[in-house]
Amino acid sequence: MRRYCHIARSSLHDDHALVSFKVEGAKKLPASVHPVQRRAWSRLSHDTFAVDLQSSVLCRDLDSLSDMSVDELVSLYDSTFTGLLDKHCSLVTVRHKAQPMTPWFDAECCATRRRVRAAERRYKRTFLEVDKRAWSTERAGLRALYE
Repeated sequence: MRRYCHIARSSLHDDHALVSFKVEGAKKLPASVHPVQRRAWSRLSHDTFAVDLQSSVLCRDLDSLSDMSVDELVSLYDSTFTGLLDKHCSLVTVRHKAQPMTPWFDAECCATRRRVRAAERRYKRTFLEVDKRAWSTERAGLRALYE
C-alpha cells in the first residue's frame, strides 16, 4: 500500500495546514469465469414429461421391478430419469462467474437477504397488499442492515 501526502502551509496562519493524500489499497481480485453445465428447466413441458414417464419402464410393468435388487432399481431409476431429462430439458453450457463475497457480507446479511427474496416471491405469487407490505418491511430492514 502506498501513501502520497502533500502538506501546504498557509502564509497567514502558521498553525493551519492543508493535508491531502491518496491511499492505494489492495485491488479487488477479478472474478473467475468458467463453463458449467446446467439443465434448461424453462424448456421442460410438464405434460409431455409426465406422459413419457408413464410410458417408461418405471411405470409400465411394476411386477417385473419386484425381482430387482435395490442397486438395480436405483440404476434403473437414474438411467430412466437421466434419459427423460436429456430428452425434455437438455444440458446447456453456461458461463459461471464466481466472485468472492465482500468481507462485510456475513451470515446475518445472507439470512436477511434470503428473507427479502422469499417475501418478494410470495408477493409476486399472490399480489396481496399484506404481502407487499411485508416485502417492503423486509427490504427496509435489509437496507438498514447494509447501512
